[in-house]
Amino acid sequence: MKSLRLKFDKFVYSRNRRNGIKSFWTSCVIILISLLISLLICVSIYNKPSLFYGIFYQIFTSPFKKSNLTQFFFPNMAIFMVAACSFVFAYKCGLFNIGISGQMLFGAMIAVMIAHQWINAPNIVGQIIIVLSAMAAAGLLSGFIGWLKIRFNMNEVVSSIILNWIIYYAGTFMISATCPKDQGGTFTESLPDNYLLKINNCGGATIPLIVLAIFVVLFSFFVFKYLVFGRKIINVGLSYEASRFAGYFVKRNQIMSMFISGMIAGILGAMVYFGKAPGNIPTEITAKAIPIEGFNGISVGLIAMNNPLGIVPVSLLFGMIETAKSDIAQVCAVDSNITDLMFGIIVYGAAIVSLLYYVKPWQLIMKMIYKHKKIDYDQHLFNVENQINEYLDAISLIKKKCKNLKKCSKDTTWYYPNRILSNLKINLKNINSKQQKTKLLDRIYLNYSKKRLSKGEK
Repeated sequence: MKSLRLKFDKFVYSRNRRNGIKSFWTSCVIILISLLISLLICVSIYNKPSLFYGIFYQIFTSPFKKSNLTQFFFPNMAIFMVAACSFVFAYKCGLFNIGISGQMLFGAMIAVMIAHQWINAPNIVGQIIIVLSAMAAAGLLSGFIGWLKIRFNMNEVVSSIILNWIIYYAGTFMISATCPKDQGGTFTESLPDNYLLKINNCGGATIPLIVLAIFVVLFSFFVFKYLVFGRKIINVGLSYEASRFAGYFVKRNQIMSMFISGMIAGILGAMVYFGKAPGNIPTEITAKAIPIEGFNGISVGLIAMNNPLGIVPVSLLFGMIETAKSDIAQVCAVDSNITDLMFGIIVYGAAIVSLLYYVKPWQLIMKMIYKHKKIDYDQHLFNVENQINEYLDAISLIKKKCKNLKKCSKDTTWYYPNRILSNLKINLKNINSKQQKTKLLDRIYLNYSKKRLSKGEK
C-alpha cells in the first residue's frame, strides 16, 4: 500500500500516460457535448423541454432492461467492436479503409454461395467454414485495395468506395443466379442451423458473438502492444519515409495491414448475416443498400483514438443508443431518425476530437491555473516527473542488485550512483536478508510520500 501513491503518480505524470489520459477525457467531453447538442436539437424540433430528460433517461436505462439486455451487448455492442477493430488495423498503418461495408458484404456473399453448395456439413464444421470463407474473401478484397495503393498509388478511399458498389451490384447478380431464393424472391433461402453462428438451447447467437468480439479486440491489442509486426505497422503509419529509411518493408506492411483489416471485416460480415440475421443475403438491388455497420465502425474507431481497448467503452455508448432506438420512439413519441441524428452529431464530434488534441485547450487551462499560483506549469511537470523517475530508479536498483541475497551481501559497492539512495545512506552491505531489503524499500516509499512535490518546485 505504501507504493500505491508512487504508482498513482507514475500513472498520472508519465509522459505517455498523460497523453493517453488527455485523449480519454477529451473524447468523453466531446461525446457528452455532442449528445447534449443532439438532445437540444430534438427539444427545439418538438418544442417539448421534457424530451431532454426523457431521451437521456431512455438511452441510459433502456439497454439494461431484461428484454433488451441480450440485444444490447450482442449483437449491437459486439458488432461495433469488431467493425472498429477492422478500421483501426488499417488506420494504424496510415490507410483509411472506408470499404469495410463492401468487404463484409462480399465475404458474406461468398460464404453463402459456398454454404449452399456444401449443404450437409456437420454443425461445428459448417460454422467454421462460414467464418473462414468470409474472412478469406474479405481479406483478399481488402488486400487488393492495398495492392492498388502501393502498385499504382491509387487512393485507398477512392478504390474502396468504387469497389463497394461494384461488389454490391455484381455480388447481388451472382447471388441471385447461384442461390435459391425465398418465397418473396427478395432474399436467398435461409441457411440451416449448422451454418448459423448460434448455439441452440444455449443463448442462441450470444455466445459465438461474445467469443468473436472478445477475440478480435484482444488480438488487435496484442498485435499492437506486444508484437514487432504491430510496432512496424504503427511506425509506417507515423512516417512512411522514416520507416523506409529504417529498413522496413513498408509496402508489404501496408498490404498486410489492409489484408488483416479485411479479414476482420469478414468476421463482421459473418456476425451480421449469420449471427444477427437468419443467414440470408439480399438478391434484389432494391432490397437493401450498402450495410451501415462498416461506416459505424469508422466512427467508433476515430472516437476511440484508434486504441483497441478504447473501442470497448465507445462501442458500449453506441450500443446503448442503438438499443434504445425503439423505446425512444415509443415512450418519448419521437421519430426513430432522432437517434440517427445523435449518431451523426457524435460522429461529427469525432473530427473535433482530433482538432482539440492538437490545440490542447486543457493545457492552456492548466497554465492559467498555475500562473495564478505563480508556478510555471511546464516546469512543474518536468520536476514532478524527474522526482518520480529518481525514486523508481532507486527502487529498481535495490530489487535488481539484491535479487540474489547471498551474492548481494558480498558486494558492498554501488555500480550506479543514485541521489535518493545516497541521501538515505542506503548501501548493499546493509542488506543481508529479505526483511532488511523490504525495510529499505519501505524507507524509500515513506521518503517519497514525505518529500513529494506538492507544487512541482524544488
